[in-house]
Amino acid sequence: MPLHNAIHKANVGSGSAAKGAFGRMSLADRRLVRHLVIAVLVKLAALTALWWWFVRDIAVSVDADRAAIQMVPVAGSSRLSRGPSSDL
Repeated sequence: MPLHNAIHKANVGSGSAAKGAFGRMSLADRRLVRHLVIAVLVKLAALTALWWWFVRDIAVSVDADRAAIQMVPVAGSSRLSRGPSSDL
């Protein structure tokens, strides 16, 4: 049976194709979905607020010469052979 026919047969009983799976859910399932959506939205709002208050205005200054030294390897040496960087 093609996928289109299976979807059509599943939606015929609900009366509207727009309802989809939510039309066949029980009251407890709908309540659970609503609570989960609310929880995700509250967490998203909290993360956004925390970012806005603590991170938004922080800027990292970048020295072009120092960045170039990190990007271009020194001739004859390997980053792995030098070991961990001590200038952190």
